[in-house]
Amino acid sequence: MDVKFDIGESSVSYRDKKTSLQANELNLALLLLRNHGEMVTKDEIFSEVWKNKVVTEGSIKRSISLLRKALSEVEAAVEIKAHRGLGYSINTSLNVFLDNQVALLTSDDKFDEQKQASGAFWSKSSLFCLTLILSNLIFSSYLVYEKALKYDVFYEDDYFNDGFVSPKYRKSHLTSGNNASVTLITNQANPIPVYLSKLLITLNQDMVVFYQVHNDKVYFSYSLKKSVGILYSNNYILPRGTEVEKIKEILSPFL
Repeated sequence: MDVKFDIGESSVSYRDKKTSLQANELNLALLLLRNHGEMVTKDEIFSEVWKNKVVTEGSIKRSISLLRKALSEVEAAVEIKAHRGLGYSINTSLNVFLDNQVALLTSDDKFDEQKQASGAFWSKSSLFCLTLILSNLIFSSYLVYEKALKYDVFYEDDYFNDGFVSPKYRKSHLTSGNNASVTLITNQANPIPVYLSKLLITLNQDMVVFYQVHNDKVYFSYSLKKSVGILYSNNYILPRGTEVEKIKEILSPFL
């Protein structure tokens, strides 16, 4: 079952059906999926969805009810299990897509099929069953959290500390000559190109950059926050041999 959540539109869809979600219900869905197969306590829900605002237990029940209704409207047979007096969980095997990018795969058959087809995949995180496959989706999946930030779903510290980055990847923190904070995410198997390091230390804006070489393609992405507070990202697939000039051109507005 392929269930799709569009964070920008705040909606959920299954097959050809789509319905809108309120921010609380979207955040709740993502929290439960983030802990797929495990119970999320009421205290955790209060903390993550309502950010410790003063609300009653009825608020959780109402949001669970609305989320169930939304899933029913799109005819997605996803069970939200209530653990009486304790919390809730989603145990249904499903494939979740955030903004059309693979975010969570829980079907073993589907995982094995994708694994054999692509030869590149992520192992499960102990804190978040996050399986990212298909190399042409990896970089955009890393930056899904940027849009999620608009809904207070994740914080940047969560992104780097709570299992979002596979051990197969490294993250490097740089400070440019313009005092911009730059985080570079690269595959451990790929050395960081000298030209890219030189470019990054000349940037004039805080930025998260993803870089990976796979076969004859270079996957490049950057994400930044505009002055008005809107989060913005761009993703590119570049043919090998063209990446130096292309990446220089892409980053030129921020030099």
